[in-house]
Amino acid sequence: MSERTSRARHALVALAWSGIARLDARVRRVEDTEPQDVFLVSFPRSGNTWLRLLVAGLLYEPDLASAGFRSLLRRVPDLHGHSHYLRRAPWMVFKSHHLPRPWQRRVIHLVRDGRDAIVSYAHYLRALHREAPALEALVERPPGVACGWAEHVERWLENPYGAELMLLRYEDLRTRPVEELARVCSFLGVERDARTRARVVEQAAFGRLREKEEREGWGHARWPREARFFRRGRVGSHRDEMPAAVRSAFEARAGATLRRLGYAGAARSRESRTPAAARSGRRSATEATKRSQVSSRAA
Repeated sequence: MSERTSRARHALVALAWSGIARLDARVRRVEDTEPQDVFLVSFPRSGNTWLRLLVAGLLYEPDLASAGFRSLLRRVPDLHGHSHYLRRAPWMVFKSHHLPRPWQRRVIHLVRDGRDAIVSYAHYLRALHREAPALEALVERPPGVACGWAEHVERWLENPYGAELMLLRYEDLRTRPVEELARVCSFLGVERDARTRARVVEQAAFGRLREKEEREGWGHARWPREARFFRRGRVGSHRDEMPAAVRSAFEARAGATLRRLGYAGAARSRESRTPAAARSGRRSATEATKRSQVSSRAA
């Protein structure tokens, strides 16, 4: 599908949704959200779609194994590429890759090792567009994103609009999902026992999602049938996919942010070696941790 055809298709869909919205008050524009809504925000390819499926399973308790991907993901709408959504409840959960916006008042900030996210994003772009920029280019300014990985993460850690914010690491969600989903449930204000959380985790296991995708496809009109949206999901996948020179370049730009979030093996950049930068990093990391802890208790 050409870019012009894609834009025309989106315009027609938006026009159709506008007509429906006049008849059904539950249909709203994507920017028309409520203060109590929760936003799952992340840099692309940080596990946000997986988290959406987990949250859909926790909130709506569908059978993740039998429900279609489209049906599941509509329950946690994506703010990108859509003009409208169906308001299903007084409060809802949304996916976003946006930088902080003043109307995003409750936020789960999902972070992933930027080296893994960049490698995964390259595969995603190659599958979607049949080609992808070189990894070196993705280190500088990934297409379709407002900024690079480190700036995106730091802007959310700064939390400029004082949102109620919970920090969630993808790696922790992969290694201890039942425990981390307890934190998610607490933030969302819902009670789900360990057995329920474990069932959702089992149904959304990467192996099962890959098998489901092989059987049914991903369900996106532009996504090639032979490609896999759920590719690896492995922690540390950059170690065998990112060339050493690209890794060094990325760490030179994002080393301080990688270390701030506890990611091992990040070389120190020149900027982060200065005492002032080191003190600033420690202060901001402490403040971000405190905000996250306060947000979790408030939920």
